[in-house]
Amino acid sequence: MKILLVSSGSGSRGGGEIYLHFLAKGLVDAGHEVIAMVPDRPIMDELAQNFPKQVQVERIPFKPTYERKSRGIGAVFDGAQQKDMAQRFKALNPDIIHLNQQVAEDGLDLLRAVEMSGLPWVSTIHVGLSAAALKASLGPVRDFVTHRVLRGSEGQFITVSTASKTQLIDRLGQGSGRFDTVHNGVLRPDADDLRAARKTARSDWGVGDQEIVFGAVGRIEAQKNPLALIDHVCAAGLSRDVKVVWIGDGSLREDLEAHAQEKKVSLIVDGWRSDASTRLAGFDVFLLPSKFEGLPLAILEAMHAGVPVIAPNTDGIPEAIENRVTGFLCSADADWQAAAQALANDDLLRARMSKAAKQKAIDGFSETSMARRTLEIYQNRISA
Repeated sequence: MKILLVSSGSGSRGGGEIYLHFLAKGLVDAGHEVIAMVPDRPIMDELAQNFPKQVQVERIPFKPTYERKSRGIGAVFDGAQQKDMAQRFKALNPDIIHLNQQVAEDGLDLLRAVEMSGLPWVSTIHVGLSAAALKASLGPVRDFVTHRVLRGSEGQFITVSTASKTQLIDRLGQGSGRFDTVHNGVLRPDADDLRAARKTARSDWGVGDQEIVFGAVGRIEAQKNPLALIDHVCAAGLSRDVKVVWIGDGSLREDLEAHAQEKKVSLIVDGWRSDASTRLAGFDVFLLPSKFEGLPLAILEAMHAGVPVIAPNTDGIPEAIENRVTGFLCSADADWQAAAQALANDDLLRARMSKAAKQKAIDGFSETSMARRTLEIYQNRISA
């Protein structure tokens, strides 16, 4: 099968775009031809360069939704870009096109273009929340435009969690037949690589054997609620030596560092790392107090590395984290504090959750299982 994966151009370092790397790897390993179409913006260079070598990467002149002041509204009315993309799709002539949308309004011009092409298509939507729910500028108007385009389309939508599927069905008022859930999957790391990465990371961070590392991976942006990580660790009142490590970077880095200094919490910002999926093995606890998510890849990578997770009881996260088995799900400040205390102070609990997290990740959150389920949806679309 010839598969065209299309990035909407939201950036190279968000999990919603890195998802394409793991999906492409699973599809290639299953014996399929994969083409990745990536906007020619500098912000997308890293994503384009890191696809598996078997993937044909096509860089295209394309203005992403996130570069438009009116976001999806501007994309919908950009007829010239839609016609250009439709021609590019037809020229490549894949068996199926797979669009990748971070949120429902992302890439509405791509949706219209693929329908102009007449080729079979599906689209993954990672976050099902509306622009109004996210308190975005012009949210209700943007949602109105998004709903009109999605309701009028004839494709199949993939959601990365059942929670996102429910959110979209509630918004669009359509039956569940147009939506399929395929949980995200990531690469399973080698056990020896994890052991070596843990030793190296903790040496780099100056962490002793008896110290506890609370860590997070991702963009230091408002969505990830980074200052709350410091608050939760501080409020736990831990007696053991503790460090907080954030692998990643972003616009709130200085705020995060200042907040940690104010709260007298030892913080290391490790920056962007190509080896983040194994370097996080240096953590003892993965803590990510995001405001909203689809199904975060970093949490799945932590599970594969055997790091217990503390995360919000929201969106798709409870579909990966089993409360008090592979980690803790939190709804209130007291939950975060209790979870931090329990995992910092109980070595046996961490070991037990580590084993359970690894097994659950292997069973349900690999790139192989994600690709296999996605291929079933492709086949249904092609034969429809």
